[in-house]
Amino acid sequence: MTKYFLQSLRDRREAEFLQLKQGNMSLDEYERKFKQLSRYATHLVNTEPKKARRFELGLCPEIGGIMASHRTTTYSEVLQRAQSISDHLEMDRMTEKSNEFYGKRKWNGPNKGKGFGQFKKANTGSGSRKPNKVIPRCPKCNKAYRGECLFGKNVYYRCGQEGHFAPDCKAYPPKKDLEQG
Repeated sequence: MTKYFLQSLRDRREAEFLQLKQGNMSLDEYERKFKQLSRYATHLVNTEPKKARRFELGLCPEIGGIMASHRTTTYSEVLQRAQSISDHLEMDRMTEKSNEFYGKRKWNGPNKGKGFGQFKKANTGSGSRKPNKVIPRCPKCNKAYRGECLFGKNVYYRCGQEGHFAPDCKAYPPKKDLEQG
């Protein structure tokens, strides 16, 4: 190495290796860069535990934080676990993006987590209104509709009567009853 690489170049590469962090690189890119630069600092990675620890220290906080709970002693173990964690994190990100794409969002209504109305859409209607007219959102419940806000009044929204839900409504029977009768 001393024959083909100047000492100043080797020192620069060693310093680059010491400061190497995954950052925005993919795990594969980080591994490639780690292998490339570790040749200039062999004394820092001359045993498996040293190499594993040095690689782990440069991982992004998301992966490195999870890796800290695992006791790995070899470079191949660290690499394998980091790849597994990275894959799971990427799958989580893709799931979140697909949920955003399809308009899914968390329910923040009064019955949060109780299963009531979690997937209902805002009643914006489509009747004979002009398409460019915007229906203002209610300041009380933050939904777009016309008329009185029934939020918190313990009434069924379709008929306006108290004390029952859709399956119990006599004024508006369920659709499956209409199809049978």
